[in-house]
Amino acid sequence: MVYQRLLLASTVFYLLLPNLLFLGAWFKPIIGFVLILLLLFSWFSILKNDRKSSFQVEHNDDDSPNLLQHGFLMVLAIIICLFSGIGGFVFQGDFEKHYAMLHDLVYLDWPVTYNTSEVQFHLNYYFAYFLPPAALAKILGFETVDNLMIIWSVLGLYLSFLWFIKLSNAKSIIWAICFLLFLGGQDFLYAWLKLQANSLVGEEAIAQQVFEQEISTVCVFHNTILRYPTNFFAISWAPQHLIGGWLVSSLLVNDYQKTANQSFTIFYACLLPLWSIFNAIGLLPFLLARLFQNTKALFSWKNGVGVLTLSFITLFFAAHQTVSDKGPIWEYISVTQLLYKWPLFVLFEVGYLAFLIYYFDKLNDSKILFFTSISFLIILPIYVVGNMNDLLMRAAVPSLFLINLMAYRCFVNIEHKAKYLVTVMIFLGVLLPQIITISSHLPKIITFHLEHGFQASRNRIRDSKSLVDLTEENWFNSQYFGDGDSFYFRYLSPQQD
Repeated sequence: MVYQRLLLASTVFYLLLPNLLFLGAWFKPIIGFVLILLLLFSWFSILKNDRKSSFQVEHNDDDSPNLLQHGFLMVLAIIICLFSGIGGFVFQGDFEKHYAMLHDLVYLDWPVTYNTSEVQFHLNYYFAYFLPPAALAKILGFETVDNLMIIWSVLGLYLSFLWFIKLSNAKSIIWAICFLLFLGGQDFLYAWLKLQANSLVGEEAIAQQVFEQEISTVCVFHNTILRYPTNFFAISWAPQHLIGGWLVSSLLVNDYQKTANQSFTIFYACLLPLWSIFNAIGLLPFLLARLFQNTKALFSWKNGVGVLTLSFITLFFAAHQTVSDKGPIWEYISVTQLLYKWPLFVLFEVGYLAFLIYYFDKLNDSKILFFTSISFLIILPIYVVGNMNDLLMRAAVPSLFLINLMAYRCFVNIEHKAKYLVTVMIFLGVLLPQIITISSHLPKIITFHLEHGFQASRNRIRDSKSLVDLTEENWFNSQYFGDGDSFYFRYLSPQQD
């Protein structure tokens, strides 16, 4: 019982802490104080009422990982974070802009604002992942922020591992973590089949060149418009879009499986937008499934606090500068191509897994959650947001987490020994594009560090530019800034006191 209470309490607090920092620094004192007080009361209410919740009904501490397993998961989380570039020792995707934002959060006063000769604007982004390390670095010293990011990320991954193991009733921790990190779309298989078809109707050398380029960039369906990144790949590029999404999804799946009580459903959901607004959109299937269970149970004071908090966070995001790169998918891919690319994308990314889960798993009480999630993943490509279609990649995180969870349960229930061979082949199909990409860059990275030293060649936050100093296109700049004449900035921001 103690382990389960600690897991619940620490997870909610991990998600809650950045929201508390945000509300306290980005809103007028009276607004921030009231919201922080209400959120803390809600958190204490979770701790007080967890004995009555079904969080504890079907599990006891005998089912929890032992000390050695906890140590293994912690070490694994450390290795993955360092290998993914968190902390700056090796390459990390998009580190220039993320480091620039973290630089401003550490070195500038909160709320972060920018003044030019022409206009005043402010940092407006889903930056929950960066706030606790930045806040602590302001106390311990600016130089500590790089190591604090490692610690914060390791804790988030560690909690995510524990939840996946708990929700899946994992018999093997290693297999469970492999399903979470490595299960995904069969991009390599699709690209290989396309290579064979293109070689038959066109020049083989050109077909091979296109194949190698698509595999190395993990964009095989249609450039960056159609892709669901594998979790292991996404940790390097966008950990802020995974950790919060995984943890909130875990809380909702846990409640969905164990009880009809929904008194914390919206409260949990309200913690996610500041981590990732796209992840929050991706919670739609979970919320719809919960509505089918017990709509009346949604009316609780904790959910009321969630709605109130969400309202103020929405006003903050409403100040965001307009993103110009958006529109229905047929503005990016011709209707003729969509007729075959969209179905193939769904089939190779999630369709084959959905079929296996439905065929081998009884699903029991999870049918509604399963079908709402699959339906969401099928229709999600219909609208594009962002130069790299961030909406598709990041809003899919909660549903993909659920699919991987159900796939592991399905794997456990299958008794035929051939399942191990089939699963390894599926993993290889998922990982081959990433293995090819990593193998082409890793030797150079290792050689560089050996020649210059790991600390000397480390990417540090202190050496980053400010966001306003990055020379990028307009679509980039509009991602991170909010208007100085918005309702939030004029009436809610402490800058106007």
